[in-house]
Amino acid sequence: MITAIFIFGVNEQNDSLLVNEDNRIVDKFIDLENLIESIQNKIHLTRKQSLGFTLFDQQQVSIRDLSKESASFLWYQLLIHILKELPQDEQSKEEMLDKCTDYYRENQRETEKIQQFRSTYKPEDAIEWYTDECFLYKLLNRALRTEDFHLLYAFRSFIVDLTTQLARQSFRFIDKETVTLYRGQQLSMEELKKIEENIGILISFNGFFSTSRSIDVALAYAGKSRKSDDIQSILFQVEVDRSLTSVIFADISSKSRMRDEQEVLFSLNPLFKLNSAEFDLKLHVWKVRLIATDDTSNKSQKYLASLKNQMIEYTPIIYFGRLLLIELGQFERASEYFNTLL
Repeated sequence: MITAIFIFGVNEQNDSLLVNEDNRIVDKFIDLENLIESIQNKIHLTRKQSLGFTLFDQQQVSIRDLSKESASFLWYQLLIHILKELPQDEQSKEEMLDKCTDYYRENQRETEKIQQFRSTYKPEDAIEWYTDECFLYKLLNRALRTEDFHLLYAFRSFIVDLTTQLARQSFRFIDKETVTLYRGQQLSMEELKKIEENIGILISFNGFFSTSRSIDVALAYAGKSRKSDDIQSILFQVEVDRSLTSVIFADISSKSRMRDEQEVLFSLNPLFKLNSAEFDLKLHVWKVRLIATDDTSNKSQKYLASLKNQMIEYTPIIYFGRLLLIELGQFERASEYFNTLL
C-alpha cells in the first residue's frame, strides 16, 4: 500500500495539479538533499506509527466464547509475564545480538551499531538505545507488532531492562493527579471501523506505546485526511489517572534522541478504555479518546491467574514452549524453540 508520494522535478504546473488531487503527496522537490531529508523524516514518522492493537470484550460469556482477538489479548498479556520470568544473563544478550547480526548481515551501519551495543551496553542505557531507532528498535517493534513469539524470546533480556528503566523513570509525574497525552497515527479504514464499533471496551497496544505531551507533535505524526480516504489520520487523546499503579509510563524526553518531541513512553501492553471516536472537521483528523485503566474484569483476571498458576508445574523456559505449542498452536515455532534448548 502506497502511503506517501514524493515529487522530484521542475514541472510546476503539472506538479501543482498532482498535489491538489492526492493527499498522499508529501511535497514537491527540486533539490535532492531536501528530498532525501524529507524521505528520512517520513520513515521516522512511519516507524513511530507502526504499532498494532488488540481488543478485549469483557461481555463475552466464558473463556471458550472469546473471539480470536480477545483470546489474543489475554495471551499477549501472559506472554509478557512469562518473558519477564525467564533467566536474564549474558547468554540471553548474545542470543539477541546473534539474531540481529543474522538479520542485518548485509547492512554495515547496523552491523557497526550491533558491535557498539555488544561492547558498551548497560541495562540503565535501555531507554537511550530504544530511542536510537537503530537495529534494536526496528526488530523489537517488528516482533511486538507481528506477535513473533520466537523473536520476542530472543529479546527477553532487553525487554526486561527497558520495562525496568521505565518504571524507575515514572516518578516524574508524581506531582500530577491526571495526565493528558497525545499520539498521532494513521490507520486503515478497517482498523478505524473496528475502533468505532467497539466504543466502551478495552484496547491494548502491542508494544511500547509512544505518546507526546504536545498535541502539535501528535498532529504532525497524524497528518490530515478526508473521511473518504483509505488511510485515516488519528489523534489519540490519552488520559491517565496517576493512582493506577499498574499503568507504567515515563517522560523520556531527556534520554531521547528526539528531545523536541516531548516523548512519554508507556511500558508494554498499556490498557485503555475506548471512550469515543469523532471526526474533527477543522483538524481533518479522527479524535479517539482513551482512558487508562487496570480493569480487565474479574473473569480475565481469574483466567490469567489460573494460567500463571500452571507455571508453577514447569520452569518458565518450558512453559514458554508449551504456550507456543498447546495454547497458540504455533507448532513449527514451538519445535524450533525446543530444538534451541537441546
